[in-house]
Amino acid sequence: MEVSKKLPSRNQVFKFICLIGFSFLLMLVYRNILWDVQPGSSFLVSHTFATKKATNDFADLIRLGFHTQFGSILWRTFYPEVNKLLSLIEDGKIMWPVSMNSSTSAKFTKLLLKENIGGYTVGDTLVATIEAKDGLGQRKTYGGDYFFARLMKTNDAGEILTSGIACDVVDQGDGTYTVSVPLLWPGRSTLFADLVHPSEAIVYLVNESASGFAKGIHFVSTYPSGEEVYCNVGLQPSSSLCD
Repeated sequence: MEVSKKLPSRNQVFKFICLIGFSFLLMLVYRNILWDVQPGSSFLVSHTFATKKATNDFADLIRLGFHTQFGSILWRTFYPEVNKLLSLIEDGKIMWPVSMNSSTSAKFTKLLLKENIGGYTVGDTLVATIEAKDGLGQRKTYGGDYFFARLMKTNDAGEILTSGIACDVVDQGDGTYTVSVPLLWPGRSTLFADLVHPSEAIVYLVNESASGFAKGIHFVSTYPSGEEVYCNVGLQPSSSLCD
C-alpha cells in the first residue's frame, strides 16, 4: 500500500512559528509575575522602604525628645514641679526671660502658720504656708521655687539648739507651698524657711546645664591626689564613648 506524503504549506509554517512565539511570550510574562512575589522583588523592596520610613519617623520622634528648648524631657518626669514650670515657658504662658524684679524675692515672701486654737502638743503636725512674692511684692502665680524648711529647737532667747528636723515642702504650682512637720519634742521651737533658688534661677540652671545650647555650668571634682576634673551630668552625650 502506498502512502502519500504532504508537506506543510507556508501558511501553516507561519502559524506554527507565531504559536511558538506567543507561547514564549506567555512564559516570560508568567515568570515576571512570579518574580514580583519572590524575595528581593519590587514588592518586598516597597515593603522594606515603608519599614525604613517608619523606623526613621520613630528615630525622629526620639531625637525630638532630646532637642527641646531645655534639652531632654526624659529626666523631667522625675521632677514634676520643674517640669510644670518648664512646660509653662515652652507653651508661652510665662514670658521668658523675666526681669529681676519679677523673680521670687526672699525679702517679700511670707511664711504663714496655720492657727491651732487648742495649741500644739507632741505628736501633732505643724502646717504652714509659704506665699512666694516677687521683687515688687506681688504674689507669684507659678511655682518651681526651691525652698528648704526646718523646725529647730530654740531657747527663750531664740537661739538655735542642737535638735532639729527637716520639713516636707509641697509645691502647689500657684506660688504657694505647703510646709508640714511633726512635733517630736516639747518646749520652744522655731520654723525656718530658706529660699535656696528662685524658680527663675532654676530655669537658668537647667538651660545652662541640660539644654546643650548654652556654655554650661561645670562641676569640679577634686581627688585626694589634688587632681581636679571638670564634670557634669551628661544627658546628651556628644560621642558614643563613655569615659
